[in-house]
Amino acid sequence: EALNKELKRNQQKYDQACMELQSLKEEHQNNIEQCKKIEKGIETLEKEELVLSDMVKKASEAYMEKNGELEAKRAGIAACDNEIQDLVKQKNGIEKDISSRELQA
Repeated sequence: EALNKELKRNQQKYDQACMELQSLKEEHQNNIEQCKKIEKGIETLEKEELVLSDMVKKASEAYMEKNGELEAKRAGIAACDNEIQDLVKQKNGIEKDISSRELQA
């Protein structure tokens, strides 16, 4: 009788251990699947990072190009301003000459 009780207890412990083992196996399998999903997610993010990095590089190059164009335009405007100032000085000089000649005449 005592052996039967002991056998039943041991059988229950064994059954419980088997259920826990099965549960752990399922959890382990779920963890593997989650890891695979995470790895795919990381791969996707790495690809997106490369694409974004390339976009940033192209945008930076375009900015530098436009900035260079802007600087060239500014230099052109400054040169035009200098020419205008020179022409104004020449005009003022010519007007002065004309006034002097008119006074002499």
